[in-house]
Amino acid sequence: MEISKDRKRLLAWYQALAPLQVDIIGDFAGKELFAIHGEALLFHCISEAKINYRDGFQILHAIHAVETFLSKLRERGCRFHILWFGSLEDLCVPSNSSDAASGFHRLTRAILIKHLRHSSAAKDITFEFQDLKSEQFQLYTEENFLRFFLCLDGFIVDQAASLFAERHLTFIHNIGSRGYSVALINNFEFKSSKAFAWMLPPAFSDDTFELFEPLTIPKKDVIGLEQLQHKAGVIDDDWSPWNEHAALSAKDLVSFICICNVLLHASDNGMKLCAASYILHLSELRNTALSERPCPTVSISSAQEETLDKFFFCFTDICISVVDRLPMQKCWDVFDLLDARTYRQIFANLSAHSVLPAILLEARKFAARVHLLTGVDVSGFFPEIPDCASVQIVQAWAASKIAFSTSVMPFAHPVVDGYLESVRVVAEGQAEPADASKVFRELSHWHNAKLAIDSKSKPQPQGYYARKRNQMLMADTISYSASLTNAAGKIINPETVVTDSKESAASTLKPKDGSSVTEKAASKPAQHAPKSKNKKFAVKGGRESAQEEAQRMQKAKLEKKSRDIMAFWDKHCSELQMEAKWEARLAKATAYFESLPDEGRSIIGAEVLLFICHLLVSRILDSSKPTRNAYEMMLFAKLWSVTLEAEKLPQSAKSLSSLKKLTSALHLSTMAALSKDQVLEDRELPFPSTSLAGLQLPVGPLEFQLEHCGPFLERSFDPAPDARVPNFIPDAWQRKVLDAIDADRSLFVVAPTSAGKTFISFYAMKRVLKSSDDGVLVYVAPTKALVNQIAAEIQARFSKSYRHDGRSVWAIHTRDYRINNPTGCQVLVTVPHILQIMLLAPSNAEGPNPWSSRVKRIIFDEIHCIGQADDGVIWEQLLLLAPCPFIALSATVGNPLEFMKWLETSEKVKGRKMEMVSHTSRYSDLRKFLYHAPKTFGFSGLLPVNGIIPPGLDDGMAQENGESFCFIHPIVSITNRNRGSIEDIALEPRDCMTLWRCMTKHQTKEYPVDDTLSPENALPENPKRSEVLEWGKSLKLALQPWMKDLKSPFSKVQSELGASVGFSNAEFKLEQKINDGSTCVAQFPVMKKRNDLPAQALPLLSDLHARGALPAILFNYDRDACEKTAVRVLNQLEHAERAWKKSNPEWAKKLDEYAAWKRTRSEAKASKQESKKRLTKKGGDDGEQMTRTDMLRDAAVELNKWDGFDPDAPLDRFSFADGKKIAGSELDALIERISQDKVNPNILGALRRGIGVHHAGMNRQYRQIVEILFRKSYLRVVVATGTLALGINMPCKTVVFFGDSVFLTSLNYHQGSGRAGRRGFDLLGNVVFAGIPAARALQIMSSSLPDLSGHFPLSTTLVLRLLGLLHRTKNSEYATKSMQSLLSLSRLYLGGPSDQMAIQHHLRFSIEYLRRQRLLSKDGTPLNFSGLVGHLYFTENAVFAFHSLLKDGYFHRVCESINRNPEAVLLKLALVLSHLFCRIPLGKHSMFINGHKSPSVIRLPPLPDEAEAILRAHNQQTLDIFRLYVSTYVEQHLSQTSDTMLPFTGYEVKSQKQHKLERKFIADHLPPTKLRSPFAALSGLTDDFTSIHELCTTVRSHVFLEESAVPYIPIYPVDTAGRPWNAYIYDFFKHGDMTALVRDNKIKRGDVWFRLKDFSLVLSTIITSLENFIRPDGSEGEVAMMDVQDVGDAMQERDDEPIEEQPFASNIAAKVPAEKAKPASTSTKAKKNEVELDSWEDDVSDNDDGPSMSSVMPSADDGSWQDNGDGNLKQVLQAFCLLREEFETKFKKMWA
Repeated sequence: MEISKDRKRLLAWYQALAPLQVDIIGDFAGKELFAIHGEALLFHCISEAKINYRDGFQILHAIHAVETFLSKLRERGCRFHILWFGSLEDLCVPSNSSDAASGFHRLTRAILIKHLRHSSAAKDITFEFQDLKSEQFQLYTEENFLRFFLCLDGFIVDQAASLFAERHLTFIHNIGSRGYSVALINNFEFKSSKAFAWMLPPAFSDDTFELFEPLTIPKKDVIGLEQLQHKAGVIDDDWSPWNEHAALSAKDLVSFICICNVLLHASDNGMKLCAASYILHLSELRNTALSERPCPTVSISSAQEETLDKFFFCFTDICISVVDRLPMQKCWDVFDLLDARTYRQIFANLSAHSVLPAILLEARKFAARVHLLTGVDVSGFFPEIPDCASVQIVQAWAASKIAFSTSVMPFAHPVVDGYLESVRVVAEGQAEPADASKVFRELSHWHNAKLAIDSKSKPQPQGYYARKRNQMLMADTISYSASLTNAAGKIINPETVVTDSKESAASTLKPKDGSSVTEKAASKPAQHAPKSKNKKFAVKGGRESAQEEAQRMQKAKLEKKSRDIMAFWDKHCSELQMEAKWEARLAKATAYFESLPDEGRSIIGAEVLLFICHLLVSRILDSSKPTRNAYEMMLFAKLWSVTLEAEKLPQSAKSLSSLKKLTSALHLSTMAALSKDQVLEDRELPFPSTSLAGLQLPVGPLEFQLEHCGPFLERSFDPAPDARVPNFIPDAWQRKVLDAIDADRSLFVVAPTSAGKTFISFYAMKRVLKSSDDGVLVYVAPTKALVNQIAAEIQARFSKSYRHDGRSVWAIHTRDYRINNPTGCQVLVTVPHILQIMLLAPSNAEGPNPWSSRVKRIIFDEIHCIGQADDGVIWEQLLLLAPCPFIALSATVGNPLEFMKWLETSEKVKGRKMEMVSHTSRYSDLRKFLYHAPKTFGFSGLLPVNGIIPPGLDDGMAQENGESFCFIHPIVSITNRNRGSIEDIALEPRDCMTLWRCMTKHQTKEYPVDDTLSPENALPENPKRSEVLEWGKSLKLALQPWMKDLKSPFSKVQSELGASVGFSNAEFKLEQKINDGSTCVAQFPVMKKRNDLPAQALPLLSDLHARGALPAILFNYDRDACEKTAVRVLNQLEHAERAWKKSNPEWAKKLDEYAAWKRTRSEAKASKQESKKRLTKKGGDDGEQMTRTDMLRDAAVELNKWDGFDPDAPLDRFSFADGKKIAGSELDALIERISQDKVNPNILGALRRGIGVHHAGMNRQYRQIVEILFRKSYLRVVVATGTLALGINMPCKTVVFFGDSVFLTSLNYHQGSGRAGRRGFDLLGNVVFAGIPAARALQIMSSSLPDLSGHFPLSTTLVLRLLGLLHRTKNSEYATKSMQSLLSLSRLYLGGPSDQMAIQHHLRFSIEYLRRQRLLSKDGTPLNFSGLVGHLYFTENAVFAFHSLLKDGYFHRVCESINRNPEAVLLKLALVLSHLFCRIPLGKHSMFINGHKSPSVIRLPPLPDEAEAILRAHNQQTLDIFRLYVSTYVEQHLSQTSDTMLPFTGYEVKSQKQHKLERKFIADHLPPTKLRSPFAALSGLTDDFTSIHELCTTVRSHVFLEESAVPYIPIYPVDTAGRPWNAYIYDFFKHGDMTALVRDNKIKRGDVWFRLKDFSLVLSTIITSLENFIRPDGSEGEVAMMDVQDVGDAMQERDDEPIEEQPFASNIAAKVPAEKAKPASTSTKAKKNEVELDSWEDDVSDNDDGPSMSSVMPSADDGSWQDNGDGNLKQVLQAFCLLREEFETKFKKMWA
């Protein structure tokens, strides 16, 4: 009974899992070590290779399948171990396997383990354990940090909930409960350099499922060779049965021992027959090449099957024991122990076989030796030795090769021909078939009906609403830019850029003598003014006198201003000294200094800082104690930093004297200088001089600086002034960047966040703006949020005047909106997809001065996005297509040198130089902490933070506050001692100091610490940060050998440094100490529920507030969790506020006073009204005088402390907002604006309390307001996904990783943590891990950045689009260079192998595919639906399936009845499109669907028969084309290359064949394969492939065939192994219910919006493309596609409109069927509305004379193509418009 309960719990746990598909290399593990469950690996590879027992189990094929999988992982840079478990041995065996079949799987497992250990490439990655509880496994996990386990989901394999499935699931649960993530090997997919798997997060469960007893399969007792020989009295005499007397290999040895033991176990005639067959089979294998070995399936009788099963059951059991005990062998070949298909051929009719005498002689020698040792003779079962005359000689397979046609459709193009010259193919001679189908005749009709486009026609101006919307967007941008520059209000002062004129350029030309023109002018004698006639009294000229007077007045004015500043400071200083509280004096003095402008700082800045020092010294001396404490050291550190800052400012004599005394006491050498300003002469300090008696550092100066002053150290790196950037002094690496930009080189810059990369982009922009009015710089950002920010910064920085209208400094262009003209600006800010469309748009490459050629530089920000699984290929293509020098920026590249080489190769082809500049140091250090939440949290509100705010969370904090934040030393985070270099582990100065101390303390004779590493020897007295970093490098270099050796003191060093991390999980009750007598007003449970992460937010934020560590960003990678966290904190603040108000007598008293004031005001207003009435009745002066009196009385009432008081407004005590940072009216206006956008009221409520939410699913305006308010410091808490980590300018003091996630990877950690430490505000950034296990936090900290790797960029759609560009521009220079830049590829992709031949062949057969699909003519002209295919490039390869249905007329036939039965048509369209686009495989829960009661459609129904037939025919045609590609490539490049090597271990399968041309085989063999791997052919597979997947996965070695680059999609059920697709799109179209999608279809709530948006974008793109065919003036260019929107973007645009909701975008009035359209005699007003309905662009025209429905669609009465009632393209378009309208109506309703 208990087992039944456990199974139910196990299944319930399984059903609750929500796996996410990730790229385990780029997104998850990177270079980190992970484990592969060996039994799962073997089962998966055997299943995928379709190796079965009944037809003959092929051990070599199974080994090859496993090695292929492992080699693909190795090629992608993966680090892994393979773990085998003895108690789980049978988990490699499928359910319901026979004993014999089970034996083969287990034997393959035993051989594979031993095989990997024999290989030098794999011997260190294979580990065996008895079970998960074994001590050896525990020790292994302690010594090796594993990122995740790769396991098998048995339920996906066996949905019958069998024992096999449950045991695999139990293993996954046990691994997950240990804190490991689990990736599922089921549906594992390799794409280019990526590897995708479904990932399960750690279980962290204490549940144990006692479902099964540990299983140990007993091993058979085996008599070894020595025992057999001893028993038979035979001496070991190096016996060999082989004719050449070759030594026995490992395979021969194992075979001999096994056959002897089998015959000793059972020696009946059946076993003898089997043994004889096996011996003969051994000789056959030795004399047969691998390519010749494949055999057909042979049929044998049931009796023979029974005999074989008995033999194999015994044989495999004995072999397992023999292999297990086998010592290491020199000649290892046991991987080829048994070829069961060859064996079955020999066994089927052994006595009748005709065998060569030499082979038969070998077999008899073998049998004789067996007889000698066992006493069992099997030689009688061999066939007789034939006469020589009777042996038929069989010719080798040269004549039997399968012939493949190499004919292709003709193609010639002047740009491509030279590149494809080496691809030798035969073009078909016959004429091309005419496009006789109805669809192509109709396309010809629409093409001929198009109107010629007038080249002189001007684009229509924007309509009123479009202009209004752009004005609003521009206003938003200006407001946004003000927040980026800290401007007051919305006033910004951009720099006016003036184009360098030719005259000014000429003025700098150098004359022949080498001096410049200006130098020549300067060398000429000055022309003096005319001399006065009166020589005695020389009178100055009026102009000169005026200038002198102006200078005198200016000097006097400045002097007066300086004296006013000093006077105000004197007064203010006196007031500060009167302040009672020391904390208040310090805070006000600090605030005063920060408010000083530059001129103020130059006068009295040094005095203000010295006053602060005076305050600090007084506090230190007052609180000095004999024992050193953290608070005192914090005061000393603050004093030290303020003193250093004061040194940099001009000094008066008195301030300089005071400063020198202070620096002397602190052991600093001062560099301060006396000011030359006369105002400061004889200046006295406005505060008494400080007595420094008793002021002494508690520790040595150097130790003090390293331990406590690290954040304040000088942090520049070889700075020097540079006239090119007058606003700051650049470091050496920054000057190198400027030089590269000035030299017009391409540039790759790697520097951490806050290092100073920002200026690079703006310097390049300014350079382009100054050079001319035509040059263009394109800034490519990965997200729309970053696009908005960059545009706002440009708006704030630059302005420029143009001579022509329509020009602008900048423009934004994304799919959802545009600001300014993208082709009329000089700085275009956009996203990758849009730039690619613009670069490939023929209209942008035509004309005398096309836009494409005006692009002078492209900036790729966050270039590491090239590694993304989704859009990375677009970045890669853009880098290759770039027509100009580019700048690539990133802070997180794991392999910068490799990436640089790839970029350099690409640029070299284009004739450009490439340069890399790398800088590794952040401006501000990061300090990491673990947060430990209390069990319960008592909250009384947030109190003001007074006194000195420490840089870090652990500086100067008393222990009584509880150890809620636990510091993590970076060295402690090294959980993987095999990680390689630790150079990337960042150490701040105090980390270096503690590390040196620890190393010195624990050093040994074997591991000493050199004296040169001591800080006294390694550093000067006052070190700079750069010098400390160099010392840190030396320490890490010395520590590296310690880390590698388990016997070194490294563990002791880690243990001591991490003592605080390993504290016991004590229950800290975190309660704030309230100084005003208040008591705790609210108690909140924190750890009541295990997964209640939001409950930890308020105590965490309260603690950060108490330490002055806000503002903070909380990163959580689940959108729902972000919103739930913000709402939870809001609810708790409101609850505590209500409780406080209810219990606080002061608040009650305040409300009574407020009520009394309101009554008084009401009475005053009533009196005022009465006075007005009396005035009306009386009139006259008296009345006027009364009115004045009333006004004064009213004013006295109005100007009251209650003015602006709102009893319902959040109290500061219960709000994280800083109300001083923004005016209430401005805040109300912002919130009022977004409240109209249907933003959740709770989210708005949180915004008022200083808490924002930021993720891609939030309203765009809301996100911008969050960014603005955060930068203005009103918001002090933002809960966000990774959207804020990608370049957005929202720095904060603290970053919190709030909760674990599969997406919390090394890359995202580095991106997110980079937000901490605001340059100019924070000297140190804090990084906190909350809700994350300590081990996981350490792993994240120390994990290396993943290497950037790419995709195969030469996609079929890109080939089509490039050929279209060449055709439309008549092979222009720009188009030719674009094509050549891609054709010059030497590597298959970034990080991939070099194989230009493969790229050439792939290109040629991609063209062949396009020709066969009638998308290209023989001269490269795009045909038919090529525009549509190009527009849907982002859906590749689904677009080709869609195209096949469209060109074959399927959609025409379906849509023919759109007006008669629209519901059925739309439902069928939705079903078909759900099978093509945005597909998600039905997850693990598919097995539970049958018993699940739900109105939803969860499993997508099968395709309609006709659609399925068309798609299968398309896939077959594609298969034929790419099989021809493989055949051609093999013939031309691999005809002399053998394929006999195992891909991972490198072992070669050799034969001892003596005869090259003549051979007589015992068994019947299949012809050798030419295309398929000979290893796969062993299982009877020929060159007749059944699917593209089979072709790609079993093709022979050295052939590049990327499945994702082949234009096809798998069709359910055959191509998906029976696994159905998720019906979420089809289901949503039927019911429009998001709850059902989440509950039944298992779509994450936060992902629903995005997945449906993606499908909406597909629909819009299809519709727009079809409209381009039908409109008489339609363009088939790319530009039209840039404005296509999905429903979400369109909703956002609608929300941005200044009027009520506008009709949705549709070019065709889809609501009205074409046949039922209104007559032409409609009113003008109706026409106007119709035009607005019909326009799909945002720029709706106001022109009343726009095209009507009938003018949009030309007459269709003239074509013979309208026959048979099969529908036409208009009906297809009409149906798709209706489908989109229905879909978007449901979408809008759901998100209303």
